[in-house]
Amino acid sequence: MNDQKSAWDHAVTIAFEAGHDLRKQLPLNEANFRFRAPYSHKNPRHVFIYQAIDEAQKAATCLMRWKDFYSDNSSEINSQESETTKKQIRRITQQAVLEEQSLRSRKLTEILADTILFLNTNEDVYFKDYFYFHELVEYQNVQKDRNEFFCFKNRNLEHHIEWLKKQILELEKNGLKIGQRWYLHYPKSITYLKKIDLSSFRSKYKKISSEQNAEIVTLLGRSYLHVYGESRRIHFSANDTSEGFNENGSLLTAKKIAILLINLLLKAQELSLVSSAKMTKLLSGIKANDVASEPYRVLTRSQASIGDYVLVGRELVQVMEERESKYGYFSYHVRYVGKPPLEEVSDDWFASFQIRRIGSKTEILNKVKSVISKHVDIDEDKIASIDDGEFEQCLSQSIDEVLKAMS
Repeated sequence: MNDQKSAWDHAVTIAFEAGHDLRKQLPLNEANFRFRAPYSHKNPRHVFIYQAIDEAQKAATCLMRWKDFYSDNSSEINSQESETTKKQIRRITQQAVLEEQSLRSRKLTEILADTILFLNTNEDVYFKDYFYFHELVEYQNVQKDRNEFFCFKNRNLEHHIEWLKKQILELEKNGLKIGQRWYLHYPKSITYLKKIDLSSFRSKYKKISSEQNAEIVTLLGRSYLHVYGESRRIHFSANDTSEGFNENGSLLTAKKIAILLINLLLKAQELSLVSSAKMTKLLSGIKANDVASEPYRVLTRSQASIGDYVLVGRELVQVMEERESKYGYFSYHVRYVGKPPLEEVSDDWFASFQIRRIGSKTEILNKVKSVISKHVDIDEDKIASIDDGEFEQCLSQSIDEVLKAMS
């Protein structure tokens, strides 16, 4: 736990010291950031970077509060309460923190995804276009709301909507490449967009993932649900019974938030085209790729061969087929050795990060002959002649001993 808090402290230091250092290099102050439309600036890219620093520092203030939460022993539950009630109160208290963390994690992830995508369109014209479209969608939604619930159409709003469309059209006439609009669901000219939809996070995630590098896997996660989290954490879910609640969950999420905020600042600095001496000093050579290698290898390299024995949780299975997705991720078709969890499901598919390779029959026999020989009436020297059925039966019976012997 102390190591966790130390990592949080380091992230907080980076957020405020390096964040402030980077902010000072932007030609913005609080007044012209807060009280001017982002697209009205000569260099709207700086506004986006300013926003990114804000989000990193907001997350840092949360880490400070969560550290106090886990350190504070003064709010003990009334000793007169039953043990069952105490456990229930502890659960909902920790879940409340976890749900707050999920919201913060989502917001960091969303702006980090946009920051990564902007690295390929790092010109002020795209930032201006980005801000125009976001305001346009916002105003159209307000107009729609007024019309649906109050039965009127506001002329001032409509005038501003038309003005925004004209500004966007001017950008198109002056060199903006329409196909580069990754922030739109349909990257077309404003002239042909009957319905304007911003790009969803899922579509951005897919676009980023197709670039396929270690940094993306580490920062954003191994799948859309893994990176974005389950919606039941931030929305009411009727079938949520907290069955999957884990007391360590919020500690792990806080760690993820610390990593996200640090990398958001790194990406913001890269986008800014300036360097922060403080950030360089505080990070001491830490790069996203340094922490990316292991999860990247697990997803994008073959983890087992056909015929290998692997574990899925505590279940012993054998690989029947290996498949690579268009994102370069591996998955495995396996059959259960012994009785499957569901009688009617004798085989199934699993992602690479869900399996743990034990080895081929030959490898296992060579390493743990003594273990296998305890379970079959065959001399250890002749154990290699054991047939597959008998081998699998022995392996199932002695899996804990095998794992211990092979570790």
